[in-house]
Amino acid sequence: MLKKLTFVLIALAFAASATAGTLTKDGLVLPGTGENVTIGDRLGLVNDGSFEDGICDDASSAWTCYTSTTCFWILDPIAVWGYPAYDGINVAWLGGYCGDANENSFCQSIFFDGMYLDWYWMGYVGTGCGYMYVTVDGNVVFDHTMDLSEHTFGTWNTASSFWGQIDVGAYCGTTAELCLGWLYCDIATNDNMLVDYVTLDTTCGTATEETTFSNVKSLY
Repeated sequence: MLKKLTFVLIALAFAASATAGTLTKDGLVLPGTGENVTIGDRLGLVNDGSFEDGICDDASSAWTCYTSTTCFWILDPIAVWGYPAYDGINVAWLGGYCGDANENSFCQSIFFDGMYLDWYWMGYVGTGCGYMYVTVDGNVVFDHTMDLSEHTFGTWNTASSFWGQIDVGAYCGTTAELCLGWLYCDIATNDNMLVDYVTLDTTCGTATEETTFSNVKSLY
């Protein structure tokens, strides 16, 4: 069942060092208007797949953050992006600008009990060369160079709806390190992405086959 969550406008929930630059999606502070977000049918969240446990470098955070800048990148996006998280308050911000263009990743060891990885994302694409990737135990399972047509600022989308199912079935039944990361293409890039609600779908070992009348009949 679809429902709306009303988010409270609060100050940006992160702290940066005194030398850190101001976080902006494209080098300019140009917040939009916060709106309610429609939440769709939910799948199985990975551990803290909604990034609510704590900001980067917080002992309570399930995710380990790696960044080429001094800013924290698990945060409430309203103050800068002008839109709330897809779920809860916080998101992971891939890319972005904090004095310099940012290369970052968010990693944690998780138990893989699903065959496909998915997440919600909102993209700000002004260059068309930002590079998003996903690794499991250091092996690339997904990588994508952002296209100008993927400028989806203001709208949450699923990765699977844009790029198809991301198969992690090879890791079913194991505990392995999952990383979602970003590389910028040049110092002037303003491509970046918010990520929220990271899920695993389709229980390991579940067979999938084409749905036909004979298939359905055989179940009854």
